Amino acid sequence: MFAAVMSPAPAPPDGARPASPLYPPARPPFGATEFRALFDVSRETMARCEFFHAQLCQWQTRHNLVSRRSLEQFWHRHMADCAQILPLLPKRGRGCLLDLGSGAGFPGLVLALLCGESGAPMILVEAQKKKADFLRHIQTELRLPVTVLAQRIEDLRIRDLPHPPAVLLARALKPLPQLLTLSARFFTSDNFALFFKGRSWAKELTLAQQC
Repeated sequence: MFAAVMSPAPAPPDGARPASPLYPPARPPFGATEFRALFDVSRETMARCEFFHAQLCQWQTRHNLVSRRSLEQFWHRHMADCAQILPLLPKRGRGCLLDLGSGAGFPGLVLALLCGESGAPMILVEAQKKKADFLRHIQTELRLPVTVLAQRIEDLRIRDLPHPPAVLLARALKPLPQLLTLSARFFTSDNFALFFKGRSWAKELTLAQQC
């Protein structure tokens, strides 16, 4: 089973408060303070998130990890967008979260930052060395329950994983039909997927149903 999560989340009507964290506001200003309030983030967890932000900005000066425009909208475009699926994640003890094509850590590393030791183990799969190095740097510095696999998704098999996957994750990776084909080997009767999709989600879903 899979679910397509719209990304980024739509903005609420003027003056309206979001009904749930699944719909964080898109209108500025939306920074660290707004993010912390919306998702009720503890001081310790917020310190981890701010460290991640600072390190991403620093590494971005040497490596192209994310687009410049999205980095300027970091707290909404990346952090809130990833955090919106927190209520959908299973509790610890039901396998791992498998993030396919993690990039600079979205959504897998963000979820690991927010869940900490109470969350399920996170496996980040990222083929690009510079991005995998960045993920390992954050994991080491913050001692997160994260495993980084620097390899192509096509070369990975479910038996290679240190934990069975409870949830498959992917964000800004491929159109849904190709993504389902790529991830098919990781599905079991006991897990599901949360794939972030943009405005074309309905069209991609229709195409996937025709395959």
